[in-house]
Amino acid sequence: MGGTATDEISVTVTPEETPSESTFNDIVWKYLETYPTDGTNGYYWPSGSDWAGTTRDIWYLDTLVAEGDPQGRCYCVGLTWEVYMRAWEEVDQSTGGDGSINGMSVDDLYTFRVDWFVREVDGPGPSVAMEDYGVGEEITDYRKFLPGDFLQFWRHSGSGHNVIFVDWLEQGGEIVGFEYWSTQSSTDGVGYNHEYFGSSGSYVDPNLVYAARGWMPEIWEAWR
Repeated sequence: MGGTATDEISVTVTPEETPSESTFNDIVWKYLETYPTDGTNGYYWPSGSDWAGTTRDIWYLDTLVAEGDPQGRCYCVGLTWEVYMRAWEEVDQSTGGDGSINGMSVDDLYTFRVDWFVREVDGPGPSVAMEDYGVGEEITDYRKFLPGDFLQFWRHSGSGHNVIFVDWLEQGGEIVGFEYWSTQSSTDGVGYNHEYFGSSGSYVDPNLVYAARGWMPEIWEAWR
């Protein structure tokens, strides 16, 4: 499993919660698995660009809301948002939706995306976007994380990452880290990777891991 943190870490225990076990996660996972992990979709994060970081064009209400990279490259928040949008589009078509995400206008979707892309250091990202627009929830109990949940996490170094949760990494019966899917330079773009918890440096701060779970339309909540 590689090196793990040996120092003491402190995890804030939250009250018992009962999050939705939405089948939306299954659709997220289906699309996640369609991306090759051989470097086809490389990692690219250009400084100062207004590009949304997606591998392909994203359309919403007949409007091109994100232009895909001609070479199929992406960066983390752009990729996870792309997967969300692709999963939503299938759900909308299969359930006879009205073509919108819970009534969002194009301008609302841009705000949703800004929230998803994280507004400030140590911020939660996707969970704020989902909760503000009534299409999902934040999961605060680690024990309730499921494959297909969207994560934003921060390291003690101040760097962060936006990913889709795969599974926990355990050692001696204790959770020491987690596996995830996203795009990063260490995997030459889209691929599976892992991180470990710790109390300094490049280790993940266990109290700065935010999970978001998308809902199916039948349990969306009014947000206006």
